[in-house]
Amino acid sequence: VFKIDMNGNVLWMKTYNSFIEVSDMQKIVDNGFMLVGKTGLKAWIMKIDQDGNIEWEKSFKYGASSMLMTIAPNEVGGVVAGQIFMDPSMPPILILINFAYNGQIIWQKQYSYLGGNEGPEPLDIIRTTDAGYVVLGRNTVFDTLTFSTSMKPWIMKIDYYGNLLWTKLYDNTWGGIEFFYSIQQTQDKGYIASGEAVVQYGSAWIVKLDHSGNIVWEKILSDPNPEDVRGLWDIKELPNGEIHAIGTYVDNPPVSPSGGIHYVWEVKLADPRSSIGCLVEVSPQTLIQQISFDVSDLNITPEPLS
Repeated sequence: VFKIDMNGNVLWMKTYNSFIEVSDMQKIVDNGFMLVGKTGLKAWIMKIDQDGNIEWEKSFKYGASSMLMTIAPNEVGGVVAGQIFMDPSMPPILILINFAYNGQIIWQKQYSYLGGNEGPEPLDIIRTTDAGYVVLGRNTVFDTLTFSTSMKPWIMKIDYYGNLLWTKLYDNTWGGIEFFYSIQQTQDKGYIASGEAVVQYGSAWIVKLDHSGNIVWEKILSDPNPEDVRGLWDIKELPNGEIHAIGTYVDNPPVSPSGGIHYVWEVKLADPRSSIGCLVEVSPQTLIQQISFDVSDLNITPEPLS
């Protein structure tokens, strides 16, 4: 873990247990940081101070294996979302734990299925303005007609104490597999989410939701080259209403999305309240050079409004 200043200069750098896989890290209420992930078959969480020194560390396991995946900071510490595998042959169970900054567990809840057949996988969790939380990810659904499974985007809303308020499972509207990776609450009390829609390889996907999780509008950003892969891994709304999303772009993978040249790219949308998500700017780049790119090269579905 390392900390940099606003100019990119390294202020401090720390190394910890090499057997840890870190899934998320967030700054919390006491200006320290909470990290989550797994170590072997156990879920793992660690708290460090603002200088990177370890204050406490915990690992635990329910059933065969457990993992923690994402954190939503709150006024006492943070709510952590993860998965429990009671048995390798059974679907995973979603677990949420509210940790105080000193490591005390305030509450924990377990949830099964939530609209799917195989158990939800949490990829992001956020605090909402009503002091509740929204968890986003994907869920596996078994089709009894085709006897096959598919992954579908999934969201759930809980209150301050972890009680379930609603859950949504979204159909694959673009003819392939769709994933949510990131979500943020917007100024209109709704939500903006980003991810990937996999038809052949992948296209970037942005969805606007109302306060109950219903889709207001959605956009697919695909490349003229059908083999190029795009995904948006994080999304934020700025105070002026603009939406910024960042992700990866794989240029012409030769065999699979793991091949090809990987770039970092950013998408900026105008205020969705007035422009219905009109695309303003797309800027893929590497760390060392700017790639020539034109917004007109993108196929945006539906067509943006001026």
